[in-house]
Amino acid sequence: PPLHKAGSMPSSPHVLQVWRLAGWLGSGKIDGIPLDVVSSSFPSLANVYTAVGAHPKVQEWMAAHPNSYPQ
Repeated sequence: PPLHKAGSMPSSPHVLQVWRLAGWLGSGKIDGIPLDVVSSSFPSLANVYTAVGAHPKVQEWMAAHPNSYPQ
């Protein structure tokens, strides 16, 4: 089954793990992995990453931990 319905926010706690993994993979901190690896190779994952990152609770968490999530 799909991770989430189109247009809805995934509710599994694992989606936060996927969000962090996608962020790390596209962070430029891993030698040999380009910044656009997620968006260019996994567009559906990039959409989930964007949706999770835009969620108000995730935004609140990121604001409370600015050293971990630089702008």
